Amino acid sequence: MDKFLRIVLTGFLVIVLIPLYAQNERQQESLPHHMTEEEKARADEIGRDFFETEPPEGEVRPIAEFEPMESVLIRYPFGIPMELIATMSEEILVTTIVENESEENYVMTQYENNGVNTDSVTFIYAPTDSYWTRDYGPLYIEHGDNQVGIINFPYNRPRPNDDDIPNVMADSLDVEVFGMNLVHTGGNYMADGVNSAASTTLVVEENPDYTIDEINGLMNDYMGVETYHLNEDPLGEYIEHIDCWAKFLSTNKILIGEVPEDDPRYEDFEAVADYYENATSAWGTNYEVHRIFTPGGTPATPYTNSLILNDRVFVPLTGSQWDDEAIETYEEVMPGYEIIGIEDDMYNWENTDALHCRAHEMADRKMLKIKHNPLLGEVEDAEEQVIEAEIIPFSGEALYADSLKVYYKLEDDENYSSTLMENTGGNTYEASIPAPNPTTEVSYYIHAADESGRSENHPYIGAPDPHEFQETGSIAEIETNVEQVSGACQQDETAEDQVIIYNIGSENLSYTTAVNYDDEDGWLAVTSGSGIVSPGDSAVMDITMDAAGMAPGNYTADLVINSNDPFNEQVVIPVTFDVTINTNITQTARHQIRLMPNPFDENLKMVIDIPGEKGFTVDIINTRGQTIKQWEQTDAKDSKYFNWNGTNQSGTKVPAGIYLIKVQSGKDVWIRKVQKL
Repeated sequence: MDKFLRIVLTGFLVIVLIPLYAQNERQQESLPHHMTEEEKARADEIGRDFFETEPPEGEVRPIAEFEPMESVLIRYPFGIPMELIATMSEEILVTTIVENESEENYVMTQYENNGVNTDSVTFIYAPTDSYWTRDYGPLYIEHGDNQVGIINFPYNRPRPNDDDIPNVMADSLDVEVFGMNLVHTGGNYMADGVNSAASTTLVVEENPDYTIDEINGLMNDYMGVETYHLNEDPLGEYIEHIDCWAKFLSTNKILIGEVPEDDPRYEDFEAVADYYENATSAWGTNYEVHRIFTPGGTPATPYTNSLILNDRVFVPLTGSQWDDEAIETYEEVMPGYEIIGIEDDMYNWENTDALHCRAHEMADRKMLKIKHNPLLGEVEDAEEQVIEAEIIPFSGEALYADSLKVYYKLEDDENYSSTLMENTGGNTYEASIPAPNPTTEVSYYIHAADESGRSENHPYIGAPDPHEFQETGSIAEIETNVEQVSGACQQDETAEDQVIIYNIGSENLSYTTAVNYDDEDGWLAVTSGSGIVSPGDSAVMDITMDAAGMAPGNYTADLVINSNDPFNEQVVIPVTFDVTINTNITQTARHQIRLMPNPFDENLKMVIDIPGEKGFTVDIINTRGQTIKQWEQTDAKDSKYFNWNGTNQSGTKVPAGIYLIKVQSGKDVWIRKVQKL
């Protein structure tokens, strides 16, 4: 080979391979999730040189993962698949920590070659020891005059580069940083966005010089956490991070892992689920606890280790048979969100270390924040329900006044109605929505937009998963002993029945009745058709159906019971009246015609026993006087047996109702009534 060509080729290989070699070396340099033996020997270095500051002044609020985010923080060398980075970059800024410009150029090339939206990437220069940005990354708060701030803390690993990242982030984002001298880790922390947070008792173990009250005091002073839930770790693994088995989905909604009953950890998981079911959220209601099946094992099932980025949720998948069920669970408990499953064959999601551990949301510094204590569950009744909220554009841009609305609907409504909110001073707005029937559930959400281009809801996802409440007001409520009334008689006779009205409400029931006829009118009479019924009491209405002057046939009407309570709908009782032909025979014929059973469903046994030995006929007659079936018998000697299976002469089933059994021998006639069910 020509010497010059060899020199050029050698130079080319040096240029190409050295960065690749360096990349491989950097990948190998990343420390593991757990502490190495060497680090354990240096555990006393944790927090040694930590710079503590005074806490923020004024009101402080912990910012939750499910609030508006402007970016997601990851580190190179990566701990997540490129597919995830590309998908995140479609809708949010991806901030990548790299060591220097050379590394930025290399990563940018990788992004360009793998479909990452390079218009949505930015870089921060800093040395790092590992890719667990969740654990050493900043905790976000709101403080001061609607400012986003960063809380720095001594990272619970002796890794000075990782430990310094919150300070680096504060400088890069130009936000204030506060040093809270409490050894902690982001994977063991989740906030509700109002005044509560949760961790495992690992935070107590790692801060032996503090009492629990002192830990609570620090969390309150620096992060605005008034209620700090400290739970024993049910997972039983080394990491003891709460994101390995639980996740706040909203201020009052939490997702908790679930294991089989034969799992030794079963009671521990159920205990922590029971704890939250009985704990009070910042909205004043018990937590809405949802479960997701995470039996562990191989492949792993780290489904609570997901990442919420605005209206999308990224869920780690491992090829487990429970992957599909996990996605379905998220879709059920987070309606309106886009649920995206992310598999990882290169970095290996584990039960103690998955997607959430390796990426960290970054709060939107110019978020449009809606602060609202919602109406939930049962609320006191009122003529109108007032919805009040603080609507704060952190950007300083003006709100669009015509966008500030409360959308609401009753449970039977198909679409939402809306009403504008009015400013009542400062950042506070309110609107009134009509008071509902106390038995009716109301759904609502608040919407706002500002001139920065932001548009937000409360709750965050809006219409697909709104706030829901119903009033507990007193009402008079009707219940009756029957759902329909039916009667039958011959022409010119009457039939009678009763309807009992019960007041199962808590107010006096004043009622009236009316009758709506479908055809011929005047045949239905009601006594005690109006009155007052006390709570828990009842009233009896006598019903008379009079067939005087009516032709044979079937007649219908509606008995309407009206209540004085405007929220209680009318009770409508259908009435059917069967008028049969007048046989002019008053004898009951019970001894001559025996029916078993009466009423009957499938088969009626008839025993005919009439005087004399002449022949006779047996007719089945409907309410219109029509003979639908007939038997002929040549003699009446001894008892005769007939079976009717409820069909007409053609073998077709006849409808349920009242029928006459007519036996005629010469001029003698016997009739009995039978009911077919």
